[in-house]
Amino acid sequence: MNGNRTVLALVLMAAIAGLVCMAGSYAAAEEKKGLKPGVQPLERQPAATSAVVPRQLPDLIVERCWQAKGCRFVCRFKNIGTGRIPDDQHGKAQAHISAGLENPALRNPVPLKRIDPAGSLKPPGGSVDYDTGCIAKAAATGLVWIDTNHKIAELNETNNGANPRLTNCPW
Repeated sequence: MNGNRTVLALVLMAAIAGLVCMAGSYAAAEEKKGLKPGVQPLERQPAATSAVVPRQLPDLIVERCWQAKGCRFVCRFKNIGTGRIPDDQHGKAQAHISAGLENPALRNPVPLKRIDPAGSLKPPGGSVDYDTGCIAKAAATGLVWIDTNHKIAELNETNNGANPRLTNCPW
């Protein structure tokens, strides 16, 4: 029986020695990876990606100006942008229009609501013709500038104006 205990003791010692060796080799492998023993590496997660969406903004321009019948000064404004003009911005914007020194009254701001009461400029591609009521009695350089108070956020804030040449009306 004494011999059986010896064999059992040897088997247990061998098992313990094997476990110690395995633990040591595992710890050595973790150290080679740069990890402290017992620390599990984190799984790599895919990086979060987000698409860059360009802002959809309006862009107002003075498309053209002309002298209509009776020498009345008319301007066409257009939204060449990709976005719609919000209602609150449309209601606050203004324009400056002058048909030269003969028409000083229109040097004062004109509300965009008066130029575009139906909201035709609001959607992308929208346009409106506005009869300024000015009559050029002599050749002059006009001034037309829309959104002079910068109430409408636009793709391009520097293309809002024009200086049309008005002629002495022949009719």
